Amino acid sequence: MTPKATLVGVAEQLISQWRDPIEGKGLQLTYTPPADDQLSEIRYNATFLHAVMGNLLRNALHYTDYGFIALTLHAESFTVEDSGVGIPEEKREAMFEPFVRGNEQRGEGLGLGLSLVQRICANQGWSVDLTPMEPHGCRFEVTLNLNKT
Repeated sequence: MTPKATLVGVAEQLISQWRDPIEGKGLQLTYTPPADDQLSEIRYNATFLHAVMGNLLRNALHYTDYGFIALTLHAESFTVEDSGVGIPEEKREAMFEPFVRGNEQRGEGLGLGLSLVQRICANQGWSVDLTPMEPHGCRFEVTLNLNKT
């Protein structure tokens, strides 16, 4: 049987995992759980949700040298925002392809994280959208649809 977890449960586990590396780099980590009236007991595939959220947080850490990383939860979605180097508009689609890495390659990655995020989202009926943050940085929004929980 596939392990299931709530959005808040996975987020809190990952925040505790990533807080020290993020704050140790001098970055501000902001975690905003859903408002009380948006709290949901919907349970998702724990492995997939952990992989999607974890990859986005890890990428934010690798590509942000100063400023902040923010994880914001909503009833059935979440956003990961950062003040990092950003992704130029002409490269945004390509960033979801396997083995593609940003111009400012950081860390030990192979360029599979965002490809994995997109594949998991497609498999689960979720969506992932990338928008720029002004003046720099990225905002990833993942919407967790219920057709494959």
